[in-house]
Amino acid sequence: MWIGTGSNGLVRYRKGGFEKIGIPGLPGGQYPCAAGGFAGVFWIGADGGLARIDRGRGVSVFKGAWETNVHAILEYPAGTVWVGANNGLHRFQGGVERVFTTRDGLPDDSVRDWRRAPRVRCGSARIVGG
Repeated sequence: MWIGTGSNGLVRYRKGGFEKIGIPGLPGGQYPCAAGGFAGVFWIGADGGLARIDRGRGVSVFKGAWETNVHAILEYPAGTVWVGANNGLHRFQGGVERVFTTRDGLPDDSVRDWRRAPRVRCGSARIVGG
């Protein structure tokens, strides 16, 4: 299990213990979130941007047209990455970044966290999460 910390970098829990992990090329600062993705990709959110770690390819850092403080990451479905930041919800899909803000109906531009929800049936209405 990987853990992004507020002030001590990345930590990995393995074999009953915690170890601090240094990965060359990561953006500096705090690492408030980390998420496993599809096909061996691992995403890390930092005060300095969004990093993608791909086994065999190293580290790629994305600094889009956003404030670079990343608070939450989710890759769903495969190939679509959702990023919560101080200035909106960012979606990377097919090489294109789209930013959703209060102008699109979000109640606040600061997106801190979310959970992917399963499909839920409420009476005759159907709510689809995801």
